Amino acid sequence: MDVAVKVINFIRAKAKNHRLFQLLANEMGAEHVGLLFHTKVRWLSRGKCLSRLYELRVEVEIFLRDNENNLHVHFDNEDFIMMLTYLADIFGRLNEMNQSLQGRDVTVSDVQDKLAGLSARMEVWQARIKAGSTASFPLLDKHLQTQRIELPVGIKDCITRHLDNLSAELGGGGGGGGGGGGGGGKDPFNAKIEPTEDEAEELAELKVSKAMKMVFSNKEDHSTIWLSVQDAYPLLSKKASEMLIQFATTYPCESGFSDLTTIKTKSRNRLDVGNDIRLAVSKTEPDIRGGGGGGGG
Repeated sequence: MDVAVKVINFIRAKAKNHRLFQLLANEMGAEHVGLLFHTKVRWLSRGKCLSRLYELRVEVEIFLRDNENNLHVHFDNEDFIMMLTYLADIFGRLNEMNQSLQGRDVTVSDVQDKLAGLSARMEVWQARIKAGSTASFPLLDKHLQTQRIELPVGIKDCITRHLDNLSAELGGGGGGGGGGGGGGGKDPFNAKIEPTEDEAEELAELKVSKAMKMVFSNKEDHSTIWLSVQDAYPLLSKKASEMLIQFATTYPCESGFSDLTTIKTKSRNRLDVGNDIRLAVSKTEPDIRGGGGGGGG
């Protein structure tokens, strides 16, 4: 990854290098004529920039060699190319997971389920790699088939260790979804009753209620359900609501910042955006009526 970033920065950081590389790629008939920047702010770019670097690896090697940059030796190393394709694949997978967690209605329980699912998939990927199969990593698999080579033992070990580290960072699946809250309030009927918890009695009663089971099975918006049963199950409702109201990801902050930059432009830099941003990020549809109508709206 460090080498890839250095290569991309060498070509993209200077306008002259970028233009010359575009000319070279165009002359060689490449499908793409430019590399993509990787930035920490644009976290979704990492997998894409690595895939683009792999696609232009021949052009990149020629450009680096012509410019007497020693980094060109890496693109003559088959092990480096295989690891580059693996990184492009794994970051592509992480991008897919990150995108699935974006949205205003994502809860902590949803995030835990996604992380647990990804961790379980990683176990399958590791087993396949150890067995010599790269089916879980399409770009790496395609490269090996095209070059008619097999994955070396050293690369296998490196990939399995990396997957181990990723799984550890994910917490091995994110743990349970909160005892009495029933998995973050989504499925209280399969939650374990802990006698020491204050809401144990309410949970025991709820689990045998056929009516409540039908309500939960027929509605996807569980936050509305918990708010509607505050009187019948006050402790459970409070605990589930506290879980569901948490910010599961930074999406609300990022989307709010995007709304702010749209509203407060250079032409309106003195605008007091308090009410405007509140309206932009709210789920409530404003009752804005067109045409005449009285009042000093």
